[in-house]
Amino acid sequence: MILEVVKQRKHQCCYILDYQLYKPGDDRMLSTEFSGKVIRRNKQLGLNEYKFLLKAIVSSGIGEQTYAPKMVFCGREANPTYDDAITEMDEFLHDSIEKLLSRTGVSPLEIDVLVDYQSLQDEDDIKAYSLTGMGCSAS
Repeated sequence: MILEVVKQRKHQCCYILDYQLYKPGDDRMLSTEFSGKVIRRNKQLGLNEYKFLLKAIVSSGIGEQTYAPKMVFCGREANPTYDDAITEMDEFLHDSIEKLLSRTGVSPLEIDVLVDYQSLQDEDDIKAYSLTGMGCSAS
C-alpha cells in the first residue's frame, strides 16, 4: 500500500511559481558608519567579537545596501523585546506574503508546501521546510 502511494506521488510536479524578498524602507538602511556606532555602543562585546564584526562590515561586500530592524535604530539590539520580534515579523508577513499572493493569484488555501526562512508555518495541513540556520546558503 505504501509503495503504491510513493509510486503515485513520484510523478507529481512541484513548481515554484514565484518568490518575494522583503526589503525594508530606506529608513532602515544601515550605513557603515552607523554599523560602527552599533558595535561601539554594545559594551558586552569582547575584543574578538569586536574585531570579527568590524571585519564583517568592511569585507562583507554589502556596503551601504543592508538593512536592520527598527529596534537596532532604537538602541535595543542587545536586549530586544518580544514586541520587537513581533513587529519585525508582522512587517515581513504583511509586506512579502501579501505581495506574493497578490502577484501570483494563488489563494492561501491552495498552498500545500511552504519553504521558508523564518519558520512561519503553523498549519497541520501544509508540509513545511524551513531554511532557518542555513545562513547565506539559503539565499
